[in-house]
Amino acid sequence: SVLIVEDEKTLAELIKVRLEANGHQAEMTFNGLDALDYINAHIVDLIIVDLMLPGGLDGYQFIKRILNKKMRTPDYITPKILVLTARSEQSYRDMLKDIGITDYITKPFDMDEFLKKVNEMLL
Repeated sequence: SVLIVEDEKTLAELIKVRLEANGHQAEMTFNGLDALDYINAHIVDLIIVDLMLPGGLDGYQFIKRILNKKMRTPDYITPKILVLTARSEQSYRDMLKDIGITDYITKPFDMDEFLKKVNEMLL
């Protein structure tokens, strides 16, 4: 399944509808804390996460917690992570690379290219 972590509800709903139309099961949360709760209760194959999230846990912190969970729980299978970001500076991409994230899409994005990337990641 796919978890969408995006505070822009209209965008999250659009992504969910398009993923489901392409045969994927998708759920949404709108902040990092709710996303952590969801992941602790469900198996997720792919997380699509915006880096700029409200609620005290931004996307970068959320990703670090997900990646650290693997170290604390050896049988935990880390979901694949696709980052959505409005920032395209090289320093920002380097920051993502430093925590192991190489898959990201810059907003605004083409939905067909986005779906192609998601399908590749879920193979």
